[in-house]
Amino acid sequence: MIAVYTDTADKMRSEDKHMIRKTICSILAIILLVSMLPGVSLAAGDSILVRVDIENHYDLARTLAQKINELRTTPDIGYWDEYNYYYIRPYGLTSLSYDYGLENIAMLRAAELSLYYSHDRPDNTSVATLFPSGGYARYQVISQIRGPYVNTIFEDWAAENKYYADQAIRRHFLDKGLTRMGLGCVSVNGIYYWVLLICGGSNTGKSPVPQGSHLNIQASLGLLITNGLTNVHVEEEKLTVKPGQTIYTPWIIAEKTDNRARIGLIDPEWKTKSTGIISFEYPTNEYNKIRGLNPGKTSIYWSASDYYLQVPVHVPCETHTWDAGKVSVKPTYTAKGLMLYTCTVCGEEKTESIPKLEPENIDGILYEFSKSTAIAVDVDSSKITSLVIPDTVVSNGKKYKVTEIAANAFRDLRKMTSLTIGKNVKKIGANAFYKCKKLKKITVLTTKLNASAVGANAFRDIYKKPVFKCPKNKVIDYQKLFLQKGAPAKSKFERK
Repeated sequence: MIAVYTDTADKMRSEDKHMIRKTICSILAIILLVSMLPGVSLAAGDSILVRVDIENHYDLARTLAQKINELRTTPDIGYWDEYNYYYIRPYGLTSLSYDYGLENIAMLRAAELSLYYSHDRPDNTSVATLFPSGGYARYQVISQIRGPYVNTIFEDWAAENKYYADQAIRRHFLDKGLTRMGLGCVSVNGIYYWVLLICGGSNTGKSPVPQGSHLNIQASLGLLITNGLTNVHVEEEKLTVKPGQTIYTPWIIAEKTDNRARIGLIDPEWKTKSTGIISFEYPTNEYNKIRGLNPGKTSIYWSASDYYLQVPVHVPCETHTWDAGKVSVKPTYTAKGLMLYTCTVCGEEKTESIPKLEPENIDGILYEFSKSTAIAVDVDSSKITSLVIPDTVVSNGKKYKVTEIAANAFRDLRKMTSLTIGKNVKKIGANAFYKCKKLKKITVLTTKLNASAVGANAFRDIYKKPVFKCPKNKVIDYQKLFLQKGAPAKSKFERK
């Protein structure tokens, strides 16, 4: 028989509401009289092993146990009868034995509460499945509270100034037939979960078994989904397994919606739509595995309710047969490109770098090309005396407009005396003709230059008295512009 005194818990919460709110608490106490009946069975395929991240608080649990025994051994301690008329004092009470066997169970139950807050276990079975066998009364008390407030939990359970309906836990504290107890306390993101197991019979004599911060718990997947999961994902972006070898199936990581507990679903039921590339294995004493069968690419997927996850799986072959490849990243004049090759047998991919593009030499000037324009970037000899930037150039049978002179393109050409800038040039980079000491004649054919299109010091440190021949409607504009960009103060500007 299982009796659950939920009315006691509800009344206790109602009367203590404003006190609990003052201490930032949210408490639910459920007292469970446990008999050794079999638990509720799981639905087919619903059971899953879940790893929960928790913090254990053995010190808090044992401090609460001391307070319970102090209450139990207080002179004239008692509780009200069901009519709230007689105050019953059970004389001769002694301290409850602290049973580390029960503590081990209580710590497990506290961790289970962080996963599924109920008097039943998260796999839908009764808590009776955890108790040692024996013909004695067994009780479970559970609570949750935000913060490590031992006194608040104790005062709530002890119900010192309450009447019969709210003193159910207190009556069990003071029950002569109960002889031992064990407590558990764990926290997840600031929420503390408490479990008291109190019963008759002899102490198990077991030693404490500290549990780690990661605990594996059997649970019902349906319950977890119903109670809310978020951020459901797989940490592996892809899986690789060789033919004849095995790897473990990936865990599914998620968070509980109510307390943000991080959990891992171990051995979820993965499936695949393809055949002949991989198979699944289900060892008795190990986690599930994926076996590589034949070279190829496939994927595994998991679905439950509204959740769907998919992970690519690659089974590589021993000797690859590569295709002709394709350009995945085109090279530029500043960066290498990438060529992508795919194995025609297993689908594995590899990349090889493509060298950066090299400027093309046309009539002694080096150019870089875009779709329809060319940029003059350098010369092939520093000994040139005359430089003409043409309107257009032809490369591989295609005509390109020369629209730009790159920064530093022709600096330090110390023997150059004359320069012609073609009519399509729209931009001259910084220091383009810096320190061309003998440059005295500059013919400018373009009308497309402005302050933002000519870089700093483009004409600095050239001949002291150069002559700029400009389009007739640009003489004044270009005089102001080129002087700003480093042309000597004694420069002369004329119509060409």
